[in-house]
Amino acid sequence: MLDWLRGTDFWPEPAAWQGAILFLETSEEAPSPTYVVRVLRSFAAAGVLQHLSGILFGRPGGTIPEEQHSEYDDALRQVITEECGLTNLPIITNMDFGHTDPIMVLPYGVEATLDCDQQLFTISENAVTEP
Repeated sequence: MLDWLRGTDFWPEPAAWQGAILFLETSEEAPSPTYVVRVLRSFAAAGVLQHLSGILFGRPGGTIPEEQHSEYDDALRQVITEECGLTNLPIITNMDFGHTDPIMVLPYGVEATLDCDQQLFTISENAVTEP
């Protein structure tokens, strides 16, 4: 749905992407890997991908069989590394957030770290504070 906001007042300002970790998921609508390629290309054309610190991609949902999940990894790799040349951008795929079961909740706007060497994703800031 984020892609639907392009060109509106709700699309994040360019500074919002600087150093951000983008998390994406396919939802129960189960868009094809080709659709994911197109969305990623639009993010690249908008200058989003070039400013990120990492990408988290949820395990494909809906009716997508597990043996087809690697096609989404291939779609990410095609756009991010091959087309955009972002070979050092950390990416984690098949995460359990969004429309998956089990599910993990990812908070917006908190500090987080992707450590490729140790294969860790860490949320290092409280997502909720007391009033």
